[in-house]
Order: sequence, then structure tokens, then C-alpha cells
Amino acid sequence: MTTRQDWHPAAPPLRPPTGDIIHVTTVDELFAAVEDVQPGGTILIADGHYLLPTVFTVSRDDVCVRSASGDRDAVVLDAADSDHGELFGFTECHNVTVADLTIRNVLHNGFKLNANIGRSVRAITIHNCVAHNVWQRGLKGVSGPEADDDSGLPLRPAGGSAPSRPRHFVDDCVVRYCLFHNDRPKRLDDEPYEQENPANFDGNYVAGMDVMSARNWHVHDNVFAGIQGRNGGARGAIFFWQGSENVRIEGNVIVDCDSGMWLGLSWPPEDTRHCVRYTVRDNRIARPGRTGILLSRHKDSLVQGNTVFDPFVGDERRPATDIDDGGVLVATDSPRCRPLRVGDDNDGLRIEDNLLVGDEDIHVGQDAGRIELRRNWWLQTAFPDPFVESDIGDLRLTDVGQALASR
Repeated sequence: MTTRQDWHPAAPPLRPPTGDIIHVTTVDELFAAVEDVQPGGTILIADGHYLLPTVFTVSRDDVCVRSASGDRDAVVLDAADSDHGELFGFTECHNVTVADLTIRNVLHNGFKLNANIGRSVRAITIHNCVAHNVWQRGLKGVSGPEADDDSGLPLRPAGGSAPSRPRHFVDDCVVRYCLFHNDRPKRLDDEPYEQENPANFDGNYVAGMDVMSARNWHVHDNVFAGIQGRNGGARGAIFFWQGSENVRIEGNVIVDCDSGMWLGLSWPPEDTRHCVRYTVRDNRIARPGRTGILLSRHKDSLVQGNTVFDPFVGDERRPATDIDDGGVLVATDSPRCRPLRVGDDNDGLRIEDNLLVGDEDIHVGQDAGRIELRRNWWLQTAFPDPFVESDIGDLRLTDVGQALASR
């Protein structure tokens, strides 16, 4: 897939920069600018290919980092020669915008929200950016700092054998009009963790975005393409879990990814509500390998108006890693795709007006909890093609498709 198709969501331009402006034309100037920029200021990066020697981290409030031209393909921040596994970090900063640029060739995390440090991060906006060939997470957001035991905040894993602890939320972030794509499935030699621990994930530790403890996030009008593990077990292209609340996921396009969305998991056992008051609406998912949308441990969430197209049947699928209702990876010789998979322990989950085209209908697990299914349409086959151009993942409905979906 090229970086932009005419049917992808089109990003509106940002407003002209305000405040003090620092113009950047070299790598050294870029790293100096992030130290010198003041609140309200903007770093404008000239078109070019910037080989970064290490991670680039923003630690100031109220700043913007963007390309001068507004062309996201013309400014490339490249980690191919970096001494660090991450490319673009956010640490103890609030109200930061990154726009109109590309990051690529990253071992671990492309955009990394270091929310567990100090006063955390808040109100990060990533607008019209590209994350290309990032071999763990295009965007990684970890949980906020530890909170007091009586805080009432959800428990999150503490790491290792330590007991889970309550942690603060990561608030008010926006990811919009971005492209997350990899050129091929992940290999074991793409990054050191998989090389050193091949038995842990077998080359499947990869996702588009993986976010913990989110609150009041909006993820919309993005494209995810080719996010695939070594043998079909990549996490969701969009993956939210660990006590996240009030998240809107709308208008995204997901093509040729092992899983479209993982929203909630069955682990850790004591974290009983991964996803509270979610709205998952009007997303289009083409050719998912294992699942279109996985829903587990939701409370008062709405999944509405999404489309999942899975044209493959039977022996067209290669033996590969599968997932269960809670998102746990399992080996299988008979892989199948669940276009909409309702997992465990839900309470007040509404699923309505979704269109599924393919071999499987909605799957509801035996421990799904309290859910409501209304007006969901399943077409095992669809002829003529109800979509504008399903071969390339364009699942906008034709007039025929509109008629089928409204029957």
C-alpha cells in the first residue's frame, strides 16, 4: 500500500504556527531545538531525511513539532542508525502536538508516551503522521504513575512477580489522520527482544498502537496496513486495555492486519474492567487474519456501524497462531477468523448495526456476560461486490451495498 490512497481519510491542515518558531534543517538543530523550545513555541522541520542517533524526546508543555511544508512524506525521522529502541518520546509534558511527518525503521516503539514517569503526560495529539516499519508498537502508551491504595483507580500490573497496583490514567490524547504500516510480516531478527526470547511470542509481538490506562482519548480517521506477526499472531492494529475509559475509536481503516482491534483482554485476572464507556463506530476492517474486533471486559460500551470484510475460507488460511476469547495466543492447525468476537466478562455492551461479510458470523463466548445484539448483518457471500474496491481494502459501500445493508 502506498502512503496515501485517494480513499483514505484526508487530514485538514493545521493552523499556522504561533509563538516562537525554531526552524530546523539538520539533526543537530533538531535536538538543540527540543531543548530550547519554550511553552507556546513550534519546531518547524524542513523537508529532508533525518537519521537520528538516539531517541528524540519532548519534555516541555504546550509545544508543537511539525514539518514546515505540511507534507508528511517529505520529513522522515529515521531510526535505522539509532542506539535506542524508540524514536519519538514524550516525558512529563502536556499539550504537545506532532504533525505532518514520518517516523520509520524503529526496533521497539515509534511514538512512546512515558506516562509512568513524574507528572505523566497529557493531551498529546498526533496528527497526519506516518509510522513505517516499527517492529513492536507504532504508538505505545503505558499506564500513569502509581497511586495510593485507596485512590479507587484500577489495578495495573507492577511487573515481574510484584502485586498489581493502582495507577493514574493518561488523559485527553488524540491520534488522527495517521498511517501505520509495515512492508512485511515481522521476523525474529527484526528486534533484539524477539531474538533473545523466541519462545515468548514467536515473532508476533507487534501492533499498530497499544495503549494502557487511557481516558478521554479519540482515535479517528487513521489507516493501519500490514501489521502482521511472523505467523499470524500480531496484536490488534488498535489495542486498548488495562482500565481505559471514555475512548472513542471512529472512522479508521484497517487492511491486511492479523487482527483489527483488541479492546480489552482477560489478563491480568484482578483487573476486571479493561474498557469502560467505549464508542467504536464506523470503522472498516478488510481481510483480518484472526479477528476483526475483539471485545473483552467492557462496561457500558457501544460498538456500532462497523464493517468487517473477510473473503477467505477454509484452506485459503495458512496454519498459524490463533487467539481465544480473552486475547490469549494459541497454536492451531485450523485457523479461522472471527470478524466480531465477544470475549469475557462484559457488562452493558451494545453491538448494533454492524456489517460482517465472510465465512463467520458474530462469535459470542460462553462467558460473554451482559450484552445486547441488535440489527447486525451477516453476509456469507456478497455478489455483486457491495464495496467500492474490496481488493485494495476500500470498504465504502456502493449503492448495491447500501441496499444490502439496509434490508
